Amino acid sequence: MNDAFTGPAPGPVGALHPPEHGDLTLRQHDRTEIWLMSVDVSEHMDAPPLEFSECRAGSGPLAWAQKGMWNNIRALAPDDQHLNVMLTLEAPDGGSSVDRVLAALRTLVARHDALRTTFRRGDDDQPVQTVAGQGAVPVALATGPDAVRRLSDAQSGLAARRFDLEVDLPWRVGLAMAGGRVQSVVLCLSHLVVDGWATQLLLEELAALLAGTRALPPVTRQPIEQARYEREVLAPRLGKRVPAHWRKVLSTCQLGDETFTLRGEPATPRFWQGSYLSEASSCASRMLAARHGVSQTSVFLAAAARVLTVYAGRDTLPVLLRVTNRFAPEVKRSLVYLCQNTPVLLENGGAPFPRLVRSAHQAALRAYQCSQYDPDDVRSVLDEIHQPDIIPDLVTLNLVSHGATIAGDRGRPERPDGAKPRDLLQDSSFTWRRKFDNERIRLFLSVFRGVSYQVIGDTCYFPPEQIEATARLIEATLVDEAERDSDPLRPG
Repeated sequence: MNDAFTGPAPGPVGALHPPEHGDLTLRQHDRTEIWLMSVDVSEHMDAPPLEFSECRAGSGPLAWAQKGMWNNIRALAPDDQHLNVMLTLEAPDGGSSVDRVLAALRTLVARHDALRTTFRRGDDDQPVQTVAGQGAVPVALATGPDAVRRLSDAQSGLAARRFDLEVDLPWRVGLAMAGGRVQSVVLCLSHLVVDGWATQLLLEELAALLAGTRALPPVTRQPIEQARYEREVLAPRLGKRVPAHWRKVLSTCQLGDETFTLRGEPATPRFWQGSYLSEASSCASRMLAARHGVSQTSVFLAAAARVLTVYAGRDTLPVLLRVTNRFAPEVKRSLVYLCQNTPVLLENGGAPFPRLVRSAHQAALRAYQCSQYDPDDVRSVLDEIHQPDIIPDLVTLNLVSHGATIAGDRGRPERPDGAKPRDLLQDSSFTWRRKFDNERIRLFLSVFRGVSYQVIGDTCYFPPEQIEATARLIEATLVDEAERDSDPLRPG
């Protein structure tokens, strides 16, 4: 399959997708037809289209992580819109002109191939990505004091509709207006093109452009280039390492039909998502990481081991560790989805915490060496060990040391000088964010910079009170252990 860039595409992409639910209005502007989204706004204004042209174009296979997300989206379709990623950036200096914002976004769409890409299944049944050389991106405008909220609303805003990835470009733009100027830029992106690292990169570059930066650092690998690197360089280097790792972790733990016990009838909707803000966790995990000479990731893995093995009633528990795969400088400024899950085996939560930390640290190091792979190879291993449907039954842990906190969380409170983790517990807060009916998980726990937890649970196995309790118990474990270790004379 030819994955070389071929020059400008023959026609615009992303501009001629007809509305599915009557929520778009066709406009004519400068000879280019675009769909201008009408997002439940009190005052509607026309916007110039976010057009691009004369960009490089091409097609090729997906990178391995992209293929994994592609498979997940297809498994959830047509109810996959909850995977859409929302970003918000306030314009500097009290607002920017529409032209300036669109110019900044046009720079980004020219820089990053992912923003000009559509996806389809090829003749060999493998997914293919096609980068457009020209096209237009949907733009929505909203006014009023709650414009950002309405643009971001999961039921009626930019994220309310799923992306039809065969014809839609994988992002939408919303501009929150006041006094004829853009106050905030709201972006909705398909998870197929951005992970947490990529969203932070996108926000940083957009902020720099709006602040007047004229030259950004060069982009590193584009998605098609990453896919080529994986096929030609990484696959031969890895050999059979990844299948052997999956086989060892999942085969050594004798699993029954299900890792977790059914706890009753599901709530309605079935899957609940909440966020937990805990400065105490951040403070305690940093103390423990320094004391044990490991990363915060290893400390959180150890705390999760203590909580989850007890809840599952197991001596050991296989979980999936989500890895960013941003170790190499060649992908530091790449707008591409690179996260992949790799299994780790958590030890019995009743073990002494120092032992849990050492075990978690070694397990994480082994996982990092096996965190990039073709999903088809893992599927072959799961078939071989007669566990083809085990992935949704495993807890996924996404422990991120960079990036922003959960959207909607209040700012981090000022910590008094010399405050101990336990002193900060009073500032911890849990908030339910959303509920939905279609997922393939038992529990998905993300922790961002040690401060913001995001917990998504299947209420058949994790009732709502247990979803919240999981975050609070991990926090309590960290605080207790930080306090215990702070006294060298106190027995552990």
